[in-house]
Amino acid sequence: MFINNSNAQKILNNISDLHMIKVTLAQAVRSNEQLKHPSDTPAMREELMKQYEALTAIEMQKLFIKNNTKAIIKEFVKSLVPYRVKLIIRRWR
Repeated sequence: MFINNSNAQKILNNISDLHMIKVTLAQAVRSNEQLKHPSDTPAMREELMKQYEALTAIEMQKLFIKNNTKAIIKEFVKSLVPYRVKLIIRRWR
């Protein structure tokens, strides 16, 4: 997070449960490629923007669920696995 002015610094100071580490801009750029150049535009961006303008929120939600049913089910099943079991599985990989 970059703090560019005193107002942003005041807001940040009011957040008490945030762990912060000061780094230089050069250090931040080395660990974050998007600070060197903007991210690539997704291939489907234009299609998604047209859908966003043409459809209502409910229609967008239905379309998202229809197109991502497999991923939604996968994430739901993953959420049912207890954390300790996930740790054991990670060790086996």
